[in-house]
Amino acid sequence: MTPHTYYIPFKEVVGKIQATGGIQQGSKDAPLFWNLTMYIILHDLLAQYDHDWILNHLIVYADDFHMRWIVQSPADGLRAMHDL
Repeated sequence: MTPHTYYIPFKEVVGKIQATGGIQQGSKDAPLFWNLTMYIILHDLLAQYDHDWILNHLIVYADDFHMRWIVQSPADGLRAMHDL
């Protein structure tokens, strides 16, 4: 990846961030790397948790994913923190 500069305006100030690693947004290789990364993550999670846990705790959409828990008690919150 070649260095790329991102400019982030906020009110009357413009911040400048020099990106020197990773995959540039819109890169044609990004979907391949996303799929490989997700395969590794899901493979590791399946080794630790069962299939139902994955279905109940992960939401994967396009190029993003979220982890979720139903917390109804302090014990549920502690379990979620442990999982994280």
